[in-house]
Amino acid sequence: MAHNMISVTRSNPCPICGKPDWCGWLPIEEGRLLICMRDTLCSNQQGLDGNFYVFHGHSKTGNNSTYEEATQRFNRCGDDSDKTYQKANYVREIIVQEDEVPLSPPERLDSIYKELLNQLILEDYHKKTLMDDGWTEELIKESGVKSFPVPDFIRYKNKIRTRNPKRKELAASLYNKFGDLTGVPGLYINEFKGSKYWTIAGASGMIFPLQNLHKQVIRLRIRMDEEFNGKYRYLSSYKLIEVNNQRINKYTNGTRALNTITFNTSDCISKSDYYVTYITEGCKKAIVGNKKLKAPFGNVPGVNSFGKLLDKDHTGKRVIDILRERGTKIIIIAYDADKNSNTAVMKHFKNTINVIKKEGFSIGVAEWPEYFGKGLDDILLKGITPIYTIPDFEN
Repeated sequence: MAHNMISVTRSNPCPICGKPDWCGWLPIEEGRLLICMRDTLCSNQQGLDGNFYVFHGHSKTGNNSTYEEATQRFNRCGDDSDKTYQKANYVREIIVQEDEVPLSPPERLDSIYKELLNQLILEDYHKKTLMDDGWTEELIKESGVKSFPVPDFIRYKNKIRTRNPKRKELAASLYNKFGDLTGVPGLYINEFKGSKYWTIAGASGMIFPLQNLHKQVIRLRIRMDEEFNGKYRYLSSYKLIEVNNQRINKYTNGTRALNTITFNTSDCISKSDYYVTYITEGCKKAIVGNKKLKAPFGNVPGVNSFGKLLDKDHTGKRVIDILRERGTKIIIIAYDADKNSNTAVMKHFKNTINVIKKEGFSIGVAEWPEYFGKGLDDILLKGITPIYTIPDFEN
C-alpha cells in the first residue's frame, strides 16, 4: 500500500518552502515527516511556522527533501550530537518509483523546441491579453511567445476551431525531423485503439520560450488558459500514478521538466552589458525587464529556487561563475513588491542576498510602492522605473 501523505494547504502551507501545494506530511509510527518538493537549502533550518526542522536527506534526483520537526526527532532519537538519527518506521510500505527518463542535452532541446515554436502561432485572444497588459507589437514578436492548443481529444469533442496544428500533427512533424523524442519534456508516446504515436502533454495557453545563458531554449513555460494551483507551468510529460504498488510515470517515454534558472539576454554582448544583472521570478518579468532596462535578466522558477544560481550547467560551470566571466559585478534582486508583507518570500529573499554576497558580488534591490503594481513588468510597462537600495540585513 502507498503512504497516505497528507497534503499541505493554503491555510497550512509547507513550513520549508511556504507553498500550499505539492508538499505534504508522511505518517510514521512516532509522528510524521515533512516532504518538501521545492527545497533548495537541504540543511537544518527554522521553518516558516516557527519550528526548527532537521534535514534527513533528499531523493536520488534531488527533487524532494525529507525533514523532521526537531522536538519530535529528539523524542525519537535522543540527543545524538553526531547528527545521526534512528530510522523512521513508516506506517505503510514505501512505494518504489521507477527511474526517470533523463533530459536531452540543451543543444537538442533547443533545436526541437525552436522547431515546435516555429509551427505555432499566437492566437488573437492571447495577443489581446498581452496588449491589454501593455505589451507592444514589437515586444510580442521579439519575445517569441505563441499559443499552445488544447489537447486533441478536447478539440475534437468540443469542435474547437484554431489556426494552430493538432498536437499529434506537431509531434509527428518533430519526430520526422529529429527522430526519437524521448528526453524532451512535453513529448510522450500515446496509445489509442491499438496504435502508438508521439504527441504533446500539457495545458493549453500562452507558451513562452525560456533560454539559458547560451541562448538555447531549454524549457517552455505555459501561462494556462484555465488556472489551477498557479498560472504558470513548465511544459512537461511527467506525472506519477500508482500501478501494481509502484509509482510510475503515466506518460510513456515522457520526461520531467526539472526546475532551472533561465535568462533573457537580448542585445547583451559585451562585458559592459553584463555589468549589472537582475534576478526576478517569472518569465514575463524577465522578458519585459530585459527589453526595458537593457540588462540581462535571470528568471528563477520560484523565490525559493535562488540556489539554482549555484548549479552547474551542461558546460560544467556554475551559472553564477558564467555571469562573473561575462562581466557581472552587481546583481539586483527584483522580486514582487509584496515581499515585505509575505513572510515566506522575505525569508527566501534574504537567503538569495546572503548567497550572492558570499560569492563576492555587490547587491542591489529593486523597490517600488505596491500600489504602482505587484511585479516589475507591471511598473515598467507603465513607464515607471524602480528605485534601488542596498540591503543592510543578514540572515
